[in-house]
Amino acid sequence: MPRHRSETIETRKGALEPIHRLHPYCARFPSEIAESAIIEYTKRGDSIFDPFCGSGTALTAGLVLGRRVVGSDIDVLAGLLSSIKCAPHSADAYSAWRVRFERRLTESFHTIEEYWPPRSPPVPGGTLAVGGLNLALPGFPELNYWYPPRVIAL
Repeated sequence: MPRHRSETIETRKGALEPIHRLHPYCARFPSEIAESAIIEYTKRGDSIFDPFCGSGTALTAGLVLGRRVVGSDIDVLAGLLSSIKCAPHSADAYSAWRVRFERRLTESFHTIEEYWPPRSPPVPGGTLAVGGLNLALPGFPELNYWYPPRVIAL
């Protein structure tokens, strides 16, 4: 039996699934799990911290159920998806962002194409300078073994 009778999974079952279908995300768990745990162990107004928030399943459930939420994740895509689900902007704002992002990405690709190949090989954990771009590289030693320099730059 849920801790708070006014909140029951039966009346809400699957209510958040359409929100989570916004974008596929690996290891996303069903929203019913987050909803059940939030209802069972918290009450309205409580705070929830999800240190590995992924695409924001628990954060979204928390907001819908009247909790304050904070999440973090090392994955940039996770942060983007969580932000979109938890603090949506207008369609015009997303369109403007897309135009800026596309322009920046296109400029970066042109710069890489113009200044390729770089003067020195990529150093794991370092910075790859290509034209005016300084691209931060992952710091694992097998970087150059597993990926050719052009893939690393992208």
